[in-house]
Amino acid sequence: YDMGVTMLRVDAALYQDAGHTSRVLNRFAWDYVYMEWWGEYPVGIHDKYMGNYRDVALTGKITHALAVEADLTKLPELLDLSYGVFGISDDQALYPFAYHDKRTDQAVQSVATYKNGLEYHQQQKFFLAWPKSTRILLWGGYSWSSTEQGPPGCELGQEMCKPDPVFNDAGEMACMQTPTVSPMPEWQAQKRQWVCEHRWTGVAGLLGFRRACRGLPVEEVTGTGQGRLAFKLGGECFVALVKGSNERW
Repeated sequence: YDMGVTMLRVDAALYQDAGHTSRVLNRFAWDYVYMEWWGEYPVGIHDKYMGNYRDVALTGKITHALAVEADLTKLPELLDLSYGVFGISDDQALYPFAYHDKRTDQAVQSVATYKNGLEYHQQQKFFLAWPKSTRILLWGGYSWSSTEQGPPGCELGQEMCKPDPVFNDAGEMACMQTPTVSPMPEWQAQKRQWVCEHRWTGVAGLLGFRRACRGLPVEEVTGTGQGRLAFKLGGECFVALVKGSNERW
């Protein structure tokens, strides 16, 4: 805390004594604390004394609707989304879009990673535009060919390493370009570099959209049943999307 760290994640929170842990946490005036949580029904004590729950289920529901579900007539059901983990309300939750422990070596359509290419990007943009979630966490990371790998510059077998910088000596970003197909081409998905998903085209604009439109009611829903969906938020914000094709599945 004295180093300037004002927000904290508590790992394996379910297996810790909430009373003992809270007595340590509450010695400091944290700006925000959330707990690693895997979908268990909350018993009502951890959030009272420790912090918010990490709700990993919301991302799965978005990914399923936009990538896995083959019946296009069900796409409007995505707008019924109101929670992730049963029993965790929005005021108790932090919703991450992707997270370290859910990575896969290859592209898996039901798992949100950069390897899914344009599908992943559409999902994270909807994640930003959806008005019913208060606290969200975007993912910005590095690529891998094995989930055992660390960041670029740190390869398996090295006892010590120094990660490659995100910016080169000229101040240019060494980040992956915004994907244009799904899934990402294998050569690109396996290449070792910084991905920086949070810097992909459209994300910055949707952060502004979210500030202006989050919390507004969903109105005037339009769906053609052919993978197209549009809806208005309040009287000023509008979202439209097309469920595209995946070249592999």
